Amino acid sequence: MIKQVIEEVERFFKQIYAHPAEVVSIAPNNEGWEVTTEILTDDEYTKKRARNDLIAVFKVLVNRQAEVVSYTREEIRERGKAIKKADN
Repeated sequence: MIKQVIEEVERFFKQIYAHPAEVVSIAPNNEGWEVTTEILTDDEYTKKRARNDLIAVFKVLVNRQAEVVSYTREEIRERGKAIKKADN
């Protein structure tokens, strides 16, 4: 089932953003699955300003039928920058 969820999330983001998504975490929850994915964006804005590529991090909720039901961009950062840890 995990493989099916990953494939669906990757397919979803390829359709929406036209960039491949990399799943970096996946965990079951009461409704299905919670997935974290990263997408490398290499748009003209960053190239014109000689900045590093940007990585968008998304939290994705997938139901038990392996359908994406929602997603939220959690963070956007330059490639190579450290990931911020949440305070607990």
